[in-house]
Amino acid sequence: MKRVLMLLAIMMLAGTVMVYAQGQPEKDDQLVVGFANIDESVDLQIAVRESIVRKGEELGMKVITANNRADGSTAVRIADDMITMQVDAFVEFNVDSSVAPVIMEKMNEANIPVFAIDIPHPGAAFFGANNFEAGKIGGRYLAKKALEKWDGQIDYLLLVDQMASGEMPRQRILGYIPGIQEIIPSFSEEAVVFVEGGSEASKAQQVVSDFLSGHPEAEHILIGTLHDVGGMGAWAAVETANRGDDCMMVVQNEYTFLSHIKTHPEEDGFVGAVAYFFDRYGDFLMPAVDKVLKGGAMPENVYVEHELINRENAKTFFPDMM
Repeated sequence: MKRVLMLLAIMMLAGTVMVYAQGQPEKDDQLVVGFANIDESVDLQIAVRESIVRKGEELGMKVITANNRADGSTAVRIADDMITMQVDAFVEFNVDSSVAPVIMEKMNEANIPVFAIDIPHPGAAFFGANNFEAGKIGGRYLAKKALEKWDGQIDYLLLVDQMASGEMPRQRILGYIPGIQEIIPSFSEEAVVFVEGGSEASKAQQVVSDFLSGHPEAEHILIGTLHDVGGMGAWAAVETANRGDDCMMVVQNEYTFLSHIKTHPEEDGFVGAVAYFFDRYGDFLMPAVDKVLKGGAMPENVYVEHELINRENAKTFFPDMM
């Protein structure tokens, strides 16, 4: 424990690591869990960190946190730091799947169990979205709204991707297609268009803006996104182009939608979000980490239960945010 605290002091001065749980008495046998967050540029990412720290403290753990800043090389460096600090387990939220094998090789050599959030890492326990089902939930709701508003007419399904996250998270947007087809069986995959939205709202806004300007005749455009940052940019493009009547969107992740309906009290084409309950990630994940560290078997998957959030039920599911 003394070695961990000394290294923490050095790394906190360098600005790479934050440590929580100062209110707990230090114990030589206290379990230490490292958590590297995906980024902390939006509220949902901060909510993930806060929930993991809170639940870890409740279980008697010391939680050391760091920010991967949506950058693969930073994630590798932080993994090295966590190994140096001799954490008992590592929770990794790293968007760049290309560096996942490197991180896992390092962790395996150090005999540190890894729990990977949302983006699979080879040999790690996967925690997070039931991606394909989450996509289908979004697709079903978009189809129902298309039937309600447009008599089922769909010119395009625009899917805002982020290829760097890898194939498993991508199942979220691929799931929109069969979700729509469950409600509207005649929907053709020829109407599906993928655009690369990256990890920043500005990039998503640009590619969606380009699509809208290239299809001025389209009046029935459904939009689905890999994450809500992409949704933020996508809807900004819709509003800037004054195409709100032509588009309806459901995003993956709830925070942008909850913020939107607070600032846009009148119903518009941003119709919903598939909830991931980021503020409860720690409640789902940390008991599984605790169980493994106390001798339990390593799980293959731990999934979140998703819900479709719309204007009618948002306050029921998120009363503190409305």
